[in-house]
Amino acid sequence: MPCMLVLHSVQPICFEAGSEGCLTVFGHNLLQPNTRLLVSTRGKYLDAQVANIPP
Repeated sequence: MPCMLVLHSVQPICFEAGSEGCLTVFGHNLLQPNTRLLVSTRGKYLDAQVANIPP
């Protein structure tokens, strides 16, 4: 049985239109093999840069 993804928070919760931003996602079991976090802007999905920082 796969582990359940638990999303604790996403920061920042809003972005200024037209400016670059960095999205940080906190939670448990985010790096499961079949788990994807999809973020899109202007109808195109963004490439993710993943860093696993232990608590």
